[in-house]
Amino acid sequence: MDLFGPVEIPSNLGYKYCLRVMDGYSHFVWTLFLKSKSEVSFLLQKLFTQIENQSHAKITNIISNNGSEFKNKKLNNFLQAKGITHLTTAPYTPQQNPFAE
Repeated sequence: MDLFGPVEIPSNLGYKYCLRVMDGYSHFVWTLFLKSKSEVSFLLQKLFTQIENQSHAKITNIISNNGSEFKNKKLNNFLQAKGITHLTTAPYTPQQNPFAE
């Protein structure tokens, strides 16, 4: 998964960031639009719960960069409670997360 932004010109609704999440197995992509980076944790919790409820599959691992939006207590607590392992890439190495780039 990867977050990019802020874009120079926000959308009509004020969205400045885009969060891209890709399933490494099916290569299905979810694209979420955000007004601020602080929304990442809430939207990922909502998305992961929705995916597990709809697919009856368990998310076991996620890969992200070391961005602070992916490394916070709220998200970490959620991932631990769900039994999801969070792997992070080394700084400035997009090769370690080919699905996101």
